This record gives sequence, C-alpha cells and structure tokens, in this order.
Amino acid sequence: MSQDAQSIKVAGTGFAVTFDKNTGLMSQLMKDGVNLLTSDGSPKLHLWRAAHRNDDMWANRDWEKFGINNLKNTLVDLTVETVDKCTAKVTSTIKYDGKEGFGAYHISTYTIKGDGSVKVDNKIDFIGLRINLAHIGVRMILDKKLDRMTYFGRGPIENYSDRKSGADVGLYELGVNDQYEYEKPMDRGNHEDVRWVKFAGTGNSMPDFLINSDENLMQFSALPHTDEQMFPVEYKIDLPVSTATVFCLSTKTLGVGSNGCGPRPLDKYMVWSDNSQFTYTIQLLQSK
Repeated sequence: MSQDAQSIKVAGTGFAVTFDKNTGLMSQLMKDGVNLLTSDGSPKLHLWRAAHRNDDMWANRDWEKFGINNLKNTLVDLTVETVDKCTAKVTSTIKYDGKEGFGAYHISTYTIKGDGSVKVDNKIDFIGLRINLAHIGVRMILDKKLDRMTYFGRGPIENYSDRKSGADVGLYELGVNDQYEYEKPMDRGNHEDVRWVKFAGTGNSMPDFLINSDENLMQFSALPHTDEQMFPVEYKIDLPVSTATVFCLSTKTLGVGSNGCGPRPLDKYMVWSDNSQFTYTIQLLQSK
C-alpha cells in the first residue's frame, strides 16, 4: 500500500486498485497494466433506472421529485489500514444528496488481498422520506472492450423479481450488445438470483474479471448505455454511440408490475429506501 496527496494505491503481483482521496471513489481497477474502469467508472450508489414505459411512470415521479436520478456525492471520510502482509483495507464514507431532503450515506469497505480479490462490504443509511426505489446497489462503468459476460443465475432472457418463473437458473454466456432492445430505450437486461458474473473481451487485449455475490445473491445488468442516456431518448436509433459497458449490481430490484394497464408491483416486489447492507467480491483473473 502506498499513498500521496491525491490517491491511495494498493498493489500486488499483476494488479493494482487506486482510490481518489478527493472523492473517496475507486479511480482505477488495474489488471496486467489495463484499467478495467472508464475515467468515471468507479462503483457508485445507484438507486434508479430508465423508467419502463409505461409501467414505471408512477415511481419515476418520485425519482425525479427527490433527485434519485441525479444524486450528488460528497466525501465524508476515507481511511486506510494494513491488516497484515497480504491484506489492506480502505473504508470510504460518501454522502449522496438528492432533493427534498432525500439522501443516503454509503459506507464501502474494500478488503484487498494479495490474490487480487477485492471484497466490498456496503452499508447504506437513508435520509428523508421513505420512498420506492428502482435498485439498491452500485453501478460501474467498464471499458467498452469488456463486451462478453458469462454468469450463473436466471436467464438467458431478461427477468425481474416478479417476472422470473420462466427463466431457469443456469450457466449463460451473452454479448452486451446482443441483448433484446426496446424501440423506446429503457432499463432492460436484468438477471435475478445471480451467483457470479464474469466479464471478458472478444479479443486478447482485455483481462477477465469475476464478481461474486454474497449469500443473498444479486441482480445485475450489463448494457451499452447508461440510464441517463436512455431515458430522454424516444427511439433507439437516436441513442449515442456506445462508449462503455454499464454494469449495474443490485441487492434489491423493483418488480415490473403492470401499471401501464393495471396494478403496480405487489408489495413484496417493492424496493423501499430502508437501510441496507450487501457484499460483493471482485476477483481479478489472469489474462487469456
């Protein structure tokens, strides 16, 4: 572990993880000299989605009213410690502010070991009114060349908490750019009950890396556009050229319901802004 005025760096054989001291966010996730993250790709708290037209519009009103779709992050505290000769721990506390008094404290504890594993313990403490969210999780913006995913969970079709009985648990391989795409850009490609997901490039220039869930399993999506890019666009032909793979990892994801012509999701498929904890582990793997 080493640090200077701007950053904290934890490095081992063939890998390095760097944190920005000004933001408390992970700025680089390096394997074999390649940064797997884009310039603004750090894992950040992510609570909304590009609304499903028309089923999510009841919830989207609150996402906009309380600023869920445009949270501002401020560093509260950042600490680092050497646990033993092959383990370092970085703890970052970041406050995310929305509007109308809504916000959250996100405490991330990164335990980095010499084998290239990064265990991330997340604690989310919410502020303000109790409202419905689209996710409780994090989003990472990955290098565009990481366009292949292999995962163990429900698939191969997209599935949600109240739309998953037709998607069997199994081992699936998908291309980020090969998934079904709606004419109106919106959140898509979610997968439930996922044990792990591995990202790889189509060529030999990108290292693979693996993300493992905790005992509660996880949901994830990997798309060529962010929610911010998809939501305002009326037709998919008008989307900008993709520059990244957008990876969203959640411990809870809002159901779909049928509010376009019927009821909202059932209570058991709602996601409330209740304090939450979850863990995931990044395992950097050898290059092909």
